[in-house]
Amino acid sequence: MDQTSVKYNQILNAAIKVFAEQGFHQATISQVAREAGVADGTIYLYFKNKADILSNFFSYKTRLVFDRFRHAVDQAENAEAKLKSLIALHLGEFQRDRNMAVVFQRETLLARYMDEESIREITRTYMDLLEEILRQGQAEGSIRQ
Repeated sequence: MDQTSVKYNQILNAAIKVFAEQGFHQATISQVAREAGVADGTIYLYFKNKADILSNFFSYKTRLVFDRFRHAVDQAENAEAKLKSLIALHLGEFQRDRNMAVVFQRETLLARYMDEESIREITRTYMDLLEEILRQGQAEGSIRQ
């Protein structure tokens, strides 16, 4: 599966729109295909099933969002600015992509379709970034221990 393919991304985005509107369990591959403007069978060239679409979307989006988080934090001058940037970007991501927000908010649903190591890695990445900011703030004296 070519994750840089236009069609791959087209299907992912269509699927998340359908999942947000219909709910994951009610959504069908046919609805996703129709929204993406492809034949049902095309979906299976890129994904095994709905759960695979959801898992791929979650992995793709978290990598993309965390890259944005890291860039924003790296650009800030001090811990306070880094923390503000992280929070603003975090909230902004959900405002910018409402479908993503709806699907991400159903965290218990997502967890069932991702392996535990993926979930731990995502959580660890975010917590490491937050810890780095807090430690810097403590060293600067702007955050108490």
